[in-house]
Amino acid sequence: MARDKVRQAASRRKQYEKNRDKELAVVRSYYEQNKEKIAAGKREYYEQNKERIMARIKAYRQKNKEKIATGRKEYFERNKDKILARNREYDRKRHASDLDDTVSETASESSAFSADGWSPRRSHSLAFILN
Repeated sequence: MARDKVRQAASRRKQYEKNRDKELAVVRSYYEQNKEKIAAGKREYYEQNKERIMARIKAYRQKNKEKIATGRKEYFERNKDKILARNREYDRKRHASDLDDTVSETASESSAFSADGWSPRRSHSLAFILN
């Protein structure tokens, strides 16, 4: 009897592995076909339960302040180059769009960075000066 159960379990496992890719393809195709419907359902759920969800998130953040701060710091350290490059790109685009607009006299007089009144966005550090 025990031997039969072991054989059955082995054959089920084998069948599962054989059909796994096919089943995953079916699930993926369903999600691709019904992407908007699924997104609408999620949005509706979050709208209905917004207060409860936000209360749970707020409680978690209060309880794990150090953990979250450490995670943010580690994330910044891991992605520092990408983040600073994104900030530089943002500043460059902002500077280009500011050049198109007319700048008032008072803004250009008060600016310490350039004559046209543009100053880079201050974020984590003064790394933009070095780059």
